[in-house]
Amino acid sequence: MSVDYSPLIETILDRLEKKYDRKETYYLTSNPLVEDSTPSFQWFEDGWGISWNYSIDGESRFSAKRMCILTGTYSLYIGWALNHLKIPYYVYNKYISMVGDNMLDLSEIKEMNKCKVRLYELTQAPYYISYSSMRNVNSVKLTTTKKMQSVKKRTKTNIEIKEIKNGEQFNLGKKYLENRGLTFSERCVILNVEINKAFKVVAIGFKYPNGFIKIRFIGNGIRYMSQGSYEKLFETRVKFTNKAYVVEGEIDSLSILNYTNCDIFSMHNKSSLPKETPQLEYYDEIEFLVDNDKFEDSKNSILNKIFQLVSKDTIIKIRPKILNDNKNDFNSLLQESKLTNKIVETGGFDE
Repeated sequence: MSVDYSPLIETILDRLEKKYDRKETYYLTSNPLVEDSTPSFQWFEDGWGISWNYSIDGESRFSAKRMCILTGTYSLYIGWALNHLKIPYYVYNKYISMVGDNMLDLSEIKEMNKCKVRLYELTQAPYYISYSSMRNVNSVKLTTTKKMQSVKKRTKTNIEIKEIKNGEQFNLGKKYLENRGLTFSERCVILNVEINKAFKVVAIGFKYPNGFIKIRFIGNGIRYMSQGSYEKLFETRVKFTNKAYVVEGEIDSLSILNYTNCDIFSMHNKSSLPKETPQLEYYDEIEFLVDNDKFEDSKNSILNKIFQLVSKDTIIKIRPKILNDNKNDFNSLLQESKLTNKIVETGGFDE
């Protein structure tokens, strides 16, 4: 089960006096790692943050724990973990007040060891707080659960998106697509994204039928954002064939265009389907192609929603894109000239 770091993220940004804009799955904020006033950092609910304009030893992706260490807010990280595990603060405070004291009597040593046992969960995934690092956070008043969950939202960020069709930035986006074996089209466009009229970046935009747009930033480690309301699937190709593929990821859906004659759609996020859309009502068979690493979770999520979107006689199939392979996807195989009709149709390689 994934862990929601939102209370911790909001508390840290509040402590650092960083303005942020709360998006669907992440926070867009000025970079907590440097003196910066432009929105140049994406901090996702799963704890991972992406720095757009600053890296350390070539790395621009940081875990929640490392962000707390780098920003001097490690006590907040420990406080959040205690809240999340429902471990009372007094257990932690008692342990750090006693550890390292060579004058403890036997009863005090037993009490200290009891505290250590209760704190054991802190040392495990996903927290990874070592006993030695606990000793470095001493005599600190940790943030309460109430504060963790009551941080006020900050000023929203102004984001302007402009489709471009020529010039240096256009050529950068075109080259990015060509390196992936793809081309731009009416639905796959090249964008200039301007944030607060100060920060500009080139991106690829995937245009959905109802005006919703998924944005893939070009650059090392920079991920996705979106604009608009997700009400319909991305239409990679629609010719009203009897069978349709629904693929996890727009880039992977575009990658299989030349390897099947079936209609192709794509979901906005992993296993996410719109609440209501007529796009799938007319097909005799629909096959979902999802990543292998979390196949069961995706399968269950799709099955919980799909039957509201199709006719009662529609055949529904769900399988990994590539069987027994957590590393590759359709686009990586396309780039290596290894993608075939058989892989798209069955998930298996040619013998």
